[in-house]
Amino acid sequence: MADVFISYSKLERRLTEELADDLEAVGLTVWWDISILPGDRFMDVILKELGEAKAAVVIWTRSSVKSDWVYSEASRARKQGKLISVKQAELDMDDIPPPFDAVHTDLIDSRDAIFSALEKLGLNIDKDAVQNVSPLDLQEQEAVRWLEIRQSADEGAFRRFLERFSSGAFRSKAVAKLDSIVWTKTLVDPTLERLGRYLAEFANGMYRHEAISRVHALQEPVAPSSTDRHRVGGLAEAIRERTSADDLKRIRGIGVLTEKRLNALGTTTYRHIADWTPEDVDRISKALDFKGRIQRENWVEQARILSAGGDTEFSRRLDRQSGDASRPKP
Repeated sequence: MADVFISYSKLERRLTEELADDLEAVGLTVWWDISILPGDRFMDVILKELGEAKAAVVIWTRSSVKSDWVYSEASRARKQGKLISVKQAELDMDDIPPPFDAVHTDLIDSRDAIFSALEKLGLNIDKDAVQNVSPLDLQEQEAVRWLEIRQSADEGAFRRFLERFSSGAFRSKAVAKLDSIVWTKTLVDPTLERLGRYLAEFANGMYRHEAISRVHALQEPVAPSSTDRHRVGGLAEAIRERTSADDLKRIRGIGVLTEKRLNALGTTTYRHIADWTPEDVDRISKALDFKGRIQRENWVEQARILSAGGDTEFSRRLDRQSGDASRPKP
């Protein structure tokens, strides 16, 4: 009886052999179908070894996703509670046949993740030998994993990525992607509770202004008291938040397209931009693919003047041009 059963496509024999060698190097016994002796009944041996193994590693590749044998072995391993699903980096999760496309799947090169999964199934790993078995270092694993999930809408994939690579090079991009996914889900049923959860997790998120506006819109208005300035201020804040979007094009540097993109990010008023923190500016700059432009064109300062009811030289010139254009020609 082997510790680990490997299910694979014969077109990836080299890949499978490398994994088997690494598993044996850390003290595990491995079975894959090269162990079948002449005269053995193929199906009987496979079912016996799969049933007796403590873990079954299924390798998903472009060829194995089309294999009835691999699918059958994966199904049996999943039913027996011993499935460890891995895949090649170039294979998209959507290419894996259901229901296995919804199963947590690590990259086959992520040996540490495979060892960890095996330990959770009760297998003992030789810790001293692990350091000699590492096809990819952590930075390479992060880069490969990011390329794999960056187009995904799977919230869990990004949470697992951030948990595993908490201080990696792609952390900020993963946070921004997670922010967008969670906000999209929040909008399905934007209750006070769900909006509150979003704001609690993404206090400086890309959609925080819109979330705050929606919270104010859902709250019951409180009649102001002459002795209660806090309530008056809160009501005034809610009223301001309910007002229609400002014409952001009155800020020098924001055109029609940029205004639409800002609106899509939840930025619709001068006050939104006036309240941006340096972190907000960095995040919006990345979202718009602007490098230093917001700072160079002083968007925040312009927005502060406009939100206070004032005018900038640019906004006055734009207003004059708009007025001239609206006058009937003689």
